[in-house]
Amino acid sequence: MDHHRHDFFEIFWFTEGQIRHHSDFEVYDVEPGTLVFIPAGQVHTWDFSEDVRGYIIAFDTRLFASRPALAGEHAGLPFLDPATSRPIIPVPPEDREGIDQACQSMLREYTRPGPYRDHGLRALLEFILIQCARHAENRTSGEEPEAAAKHLSREFSLLVEHHFSEKHRVKDYAALMQVSVSTLSRAVRQSTGRSPNDLISHRLLLEARRLLHYSTLTISEIAYQLGFNPPSNFGRFFKKHTKHPPGYTRGRHPA
Repeated sequence: MDHHRHDFFEIFWFTEGQIRHHSDFEVYDVEPGTLVFIPAGQVHTWDFSEDVRGYIIAFDTRLFASRPALAGEHAGLPFLDPATSRPIIPVPPEDREGIDQACQSMLREYTRPGPYRDHGLRALLEFILIQCARHAENRTSGEEPEAAAKHLSREFSLLVEHHFSEKHRVKDYAALMQVSVSTLSRAVRQSTGRSPNDLISHRLLLEARRLLHYSTLTISEIAYQLGFNPPSNFGRFFKKHTKHPPGYTRGRHPA
């Protein structure tokens, strides 16, 4: 399977087989009894054994458009935060049967026509999202950040995901969020252990590496697409963070 990305979210639930997941520039070996969450826009591919079994759930947030309160809740789920999310979510044996049953019910519901089908699918997806959130949070360690700091940090991460190619400065995001730069910096550091500028640079570098490896755009075209004008600014930015010029990275094979 070639590297690819989608404009929707995917959840994979594997029950049998051996799986290797290539997620952007990381590689994960996935055991049965594992949820794998793939955000929209993430470049990925798979190596599967012939006996692999499981379920794939594809969705976008428009599924919850008729229920704004739920859409807001889902925006705060920990594995949807681009700054802190991890794609691999192991599930303990005692909780696997519930996810199996929910996936089987979704498959039956999807093939059942009628006015209540979408409601049923939403309810089952909510259950699976809750399982993802619960087990993702169980994997985190350390002191839990205050709720207000966590909320600000997640809002910032989502804004970076949507605006990283046009807004490169922390003060631009602080203005969008109507908070001071110091308040934003403190909240992000408390929640992620990193500075806001770090996260903006990380997202820019990730997209730059994606485009260098998986697109035919010239380096100048990539620079403009990422908001660097003149393009020489992109070369300096990239070399500062990677120690190599963009052309060197383009010539090397990704993970």
